[in-house]
Amino acid sequence: LAICVLTLYSNALTRRVAELILLILNTAIMSLGHQGQLPVTVSTLSSRYEPTDDVLFNSAKAAVSCSKCHYVDYRASPPTHCPYTMFPNHPFAPQRAPCGHPLFKINPVSKKQYAIKAFAHQDIAKVLDVFFSRPGFIDSINHWRNRASTPEGTMCDIYDGKMWTELMDN
Repeated sequence: LAICVLTLYSNALTRRVAELILLILNTAIMSLGHQGQLPVTVSTLSSRYEPTDDVLFNSAKAAVSCSKCHYVDYRASPPTHCPYTMFPNHPFAPQRAPCGHPLFKINPVSKKQYAIKAFAHQDIAKVLDVFFSRPGFIDSINHWRNRASTPEGTMCDIYDGKMWTELMDN
């Protein structure tokens, strides 16, 4: 829960909202009969909970996407307008024009520029390397091979379903 609040704080929440969520979580934990275990301030939370997989938390890169044509720009400083040309070799000149849709808006209060459509992505090879280096991960993904058989007509997991059987047969 604490890492979830910390992640939300780093991406979307204000300090005040994050600390309010921590207070609510601590109250809920105490109402269940446990002593409050979570820090009540974001600074204490961030100093206490370091991410366990630095590759997963620190390797994410931001990308900007065009909300009109869905072009994705991974550059550190993308252009202000979409440069994508859908049909660069089209005989009709207007079809060869770049999209030109704005990728950023300006906040009227702070006068800062922000991406209209942005997302984070990670290198899949690094993420898979982290997962496969965890102890017991390969055993976990092969769990379905070594599981006990279930009585006919009883479904205990996704592996007992019709779609899984058809997928395995193909």
